[in-house]
Amino acid sequence: MAQLRHLAFILAGLAAPLPLAAQAPLPDIIVTAPRKLPQGMEPVRTTVAISDLNLKTVAGVDTMERRVTAAIKTMCAPPARAAHWQVKDSKACTSHAWENARPQMDGAIGRANSN
Repeated sequence: MAQLRHLAFILAGLAAPLPLAAQAPLPDIIVTAPRKLPQGMEPVRTTVAISDLNLKTVAGVDTMERRVTAAIKTMCAPPARAAHWQVKDSKACTSHAWENARPQMDGAIGRANSN
């Protein structure tokens, strides 16, 4: 009887659901924006890491949003004493960067929630 009980525990352990394969890390968000340089407008890129975030949670999505916001502010910030045209360029840069980043962010959230 003890052997039968021991066998039942072993079989129950084998029947327990196996952990799912580890999820592939989410790709980083690549933010691209036009930045005015002496030679004209040039695309500037920065990478925002999100592979450490759980985008199935509100906290993970909020953290991604903060990281992308910080990257865009850094990329598109006007100089300290900006002329009117520099402020305008900064706003255009910010708008373009969000247009570029938002679909990637939405895709990352969608992939996270489909797993």
